[in-house]
Amino acid sequence: MIYKFRILSSENADFLRDIEINSEQTFLDFHNAIQQSVGYDNSQLASFFLTNEKWEKEREITLMEMEQDDDYSKIVMDVSPISEFIKDEKQKLLYVFDFFAERAFFIKLIEIKNASTNIKYPVCTNIVGNAPSQLLAK
Repeated sequence: MIYKFRILSSENADFLRDIEINSEQTFLDFHNAIQQSVGYDNSQLASFFLTNEKWEKEREITLMEMEQDDDYSKIVMDVSPISEFIKDEKQKLLYVFDFFAERAFFIKLIEIKNASTNIKYPVCTNIVGNAPSQLLAK
């Protein structure tokens, strides 16, 4: 199945990206697609957070394995298929791209559909506005 995600920013009202990705691809594939769509340096740390309806963080999916948490082991992007964690349309995620300033994109699953045979996923299907700068100026 193909998941279509809408990405928004609270910093720029006219910013929007739609990314379609195969549900069996990993969060690392999704991370790279987001980074490419906004022109960011993908060597910076980033994490996805599964959230509830009020955008409150629940589970973290990290770019790389850090220290072990006592409550549960960290979920790492490169070994985590999206379908393992995202099941419902309207699922919400936060994508934190600037840890020091806690800046993030708001992501919502807006459609689940069948794959098109002539498209290589992931693909950015809608680009509106400029992305906020990756890191805040000091």
